[in-house]
Amino acid sequence: MSENILATSTTDRVRTGRSAAEETLKKAVSGMKRKAHGAQRPRPNNELGEGATTQLRRRLTLASPRLSLPKGRRAEANTAQRSDSPAQPFIQCFPEPVVRQRLAYQRPAYLATLRALIRCAQAFERYSARHVRTLGLTPAQFDVIATLGNTDGMTCRALGERTLITKGTLTGVLDRLTKRGLITREGVPGDARRSHVRLTPAGDQVFAEVFPAHLAYCAKAFGRLEEAELSQLTLALDRLCAAFEQAGADGGGNGGDDEP
Repeated sequence: MSENILATSTTDRVRTGRSAAEETLKKAVSGMKRKAHGAQRPRPNNELGEGATTQLRRRLTLASPRLSLPKGRRAEANTAQRSDSPAQPFIQCFPEPVVRQRLAYQRPAYLATLRALIRCAQAFERYSARHVRTLGLTPAQFDVIATLGNTDGMTCRALGERTLITKGTLTGVLDRLTKRGLITREGVPGDARRSHVRLTPAGDQVFAEVFPAHLAYCAKAFGRLEEAELSQLTLALDRLCAAFEQAGADGGGNGGDDEP
């Protein structure tokens, strides 16, 4: 009798221990599954707990508050935010006509004129420089020689205004022309900062050779327009130049009077 009771008690303890072990194993497996599932879930990309779509939406709103999402498209934005598919990015939620309307602006009428002036100046520089370099000069050197030709010389300030060469560039150009013996620079009595620039006899000879040749070269382009057209262009450009000078005077701008 006692042996049967002992055997039954032992069997119950074994079953109880087996059940406890199975329960522990089940909990461990369940925990591992939850961890594995949690590792596959997308995590927030910043400290605010925002996903990539939410961050994009916030940045667009901060960068341009006027590009806020219309009320009728909020549901689509929410759907795009919850979706993991890249087929419908957030920016597609903005109606295209609305975006174009926000980016539209009134184009000033003078932009076409300004673009034409810049293109014409660049085209002339390319056309002129191509021939000047065949004469053994740079465009800036030719500009100085052509300006000083048939004159008694002028100050560096007047030379800079007529050639439209910047002060730093003009100083280097004058130094190189001086080394070649084509110009001389003399101080102005009573003003140590000013100097008088003139062509040397060698410079006069170079001017007599290159200036007529370059005029003939430029005539190939200017000759494609009638004299009346050239006169109209000259008048219009003079008026535009006066308008710029007047606007600059009204604005109180000062380019500086120091000489190189």
